[in-house]
Amino acid sequence: MDDIVGRLAPWRRSLRVKIIVPYLILTLVVAVVSAYVITRVFTISSTKAYETRLFESTAAANDAIVQHERQQLAFWRQLAFTAGVDEALATADRAQLQALLEPLYVNARWDRVEIVSSNGDNLLLLDGSEVNTIPANYEEWELVSVALEDPAIRTVGLQTIDNEIILYTAGAIQDPQTAEPAGVLLVGTSLGTLAATIETDVLAGITFYAASGQPLATTVGDYWSVLLENDLATDIARQSAEEQHVRSLQLDETGYTQLLTPFVLNNGQPSGLLGVSLLQSDLATPLDSTRTALIVMFTIMTAATLFIGYILAKSIASPVTAIAAAAAEVAKGNLEVQVDVRTEDEIGFMGQRFNEMVTQLGQRHYIEELLGRYVGKNIARELLGGHADLGGQRVWATVLFSDIRDFTTFTESKDLNSLMDELNEYYEEMQDVINEHGGVINKFGGDSILALFG
Repeated sequence: MDDIVGRLAPWRRSLRVKIIVPYLILTLVVAVVSAYVITRVFTISSTKAYETRLFESTAAANDAIVQHERQQLAFWRQLAFTAGVDEALATADRAQLQALLEPLYVNARWDRVEIVSSNGDNLLLLDGSEVNTIPANYEEWELVSVALEDPAIRTVGLQTIDNEIILYTAGAIQDPQTAEPAGVLLVGTSLGTLAATIETDVLAGITFYAASGQPLATTVGDYWSVLLENDLATDIARQSAEEQHVRSLQLDETGYTQLLTPFVLNNGQPSGLLGVSLLQSDLATPLDSTRTALIVMFTIMTAATLFIGYILAKSIASPVTAIAAAAAEVAKGNLEVQVDVRTEDEIGFMGQRFNEMVTQLGQRHYIEELLGRYVGKNIARELLGGHADLGGQRVWATVLFSDIRDFTTFTESKDLNSLMDELNEYYEEMQDVINEHGGVINKFGGDSILALFG
C-alpha cells in the first residue's frame, strides 16, 4: 500500500494534474447532471408521445370500425337494390340470385354474402371457398329475426360460424308484389380480416374480445397470451366508451402495452371489448438511442476537456517547471542558469524576476570572491550583507605569524619559477586552513603570512 501511495505521490504534487482534475470533475458533474435532466425530460416526452399514440391508435381503430360498418352497409344497399334481386328472392330463384350478385361480390371482395328466405332457408352463400359452410339455424339468429320483423331497419351484429366470428350487416328485402319481407340479405366480414385491416391502417395490434374476456380475433400473440380475466373484462365492459384501461402484455419475448375499451357497434349494443396494442420497444428504442447519443456526446466532451486541460496545463506548468529546474541548479551553485521567458503574463514576469535574481546572485558571488581574496570571505560576507561597522570596533583577536623555516637557504637551491610555484601552493594550502577556521589573512610578506582570528 505504501508503495502505491509512493508512486501516486508525484501525481498528487503535479501542477498539471492539479489543473486538469478540477476541469475533469466539473465536466463529469455537468455530464451527469445534464444526462439526468435530458434523459428525464426525453423520457417524459417520449412516454407522453407513446401514450398519445396509443390513445390516438385506439380512436383511429374505433373510427375504422365505424367506417367499415358504413362501407359494409353501402355494399349491402348496392346488392339489395340491384335490379331483379327482389324478384329472384321472392321466387326463391337461387341461380338468378347467384348470377346477379356473384360478380358484385367478386369485385368487392367481402368475406361473406348470404341470402336467407323468410322461412330460414339459405338461398345463396358466397364466401370465396369451394366448400360452402351453410348454417342450419338461421331462424335462431337475432339478426335475421329482427330484420324480418322490421324491414325498414338495417341491423349489425356478430355471429359465430365454424369457430369464426363474423361481423354482419343484415336487412330484409321486400317482395315487390306484396311488400312483405321475402328474405334477409347479409353481408359479413370476419373479425380476423377486420382486425388485420385495422392493424394495417393504424399500425397497432388489434384484438377483439367477448364480454367475458375471451379473444374473438387478434393480430398479436395467440388465444391464451391475450386472454383477459373475466372480472377485469366485466369491469371494462361496464365502463363508458370514453373510459379506457391500460395493461402490459408479454408475448414470448416481446412486450406490448394494450389499451382496452368497450367495443360498441352502430346498433348501440356493447359487443365486447377492443384491445389496441403497441410494442413497448417503440418506447424503449428512442430512449436507447438518446442514451447512446448522450454517452457519445459526453465522452467526446470529456475527451475534449482532458485535451484542452492538458494543453492549458502544459502551457502553465512548463514555464513553472522550467523555473523550478533552474532554481534547483541555483541551489547547487550554478549561477549562470537562465529561464527562457516566452510570455508576458504573471508566469513570464516571474521568469524575468528569477533571471534578474540569478544575475544579482552571480554578481554578488563574484564580488564576494574578489573581496574575499583581500579581506577574507567572512568579512566580505559581512560587508556585502551590510552588517560591518565602518566606524571600527574593539574585539579580542588572535594573531598568527607564519613563515617557512630556512627560507633563505631554500631559495638559493631553487630557480625562480619553481620557487614561485611552491610559494603559491603553500599560500593556497594555508589560506584554505585559515579560512576554514574563520581567520583572515592580513598580508603576505615573502614567505611569511600574517593572519587574524576573532
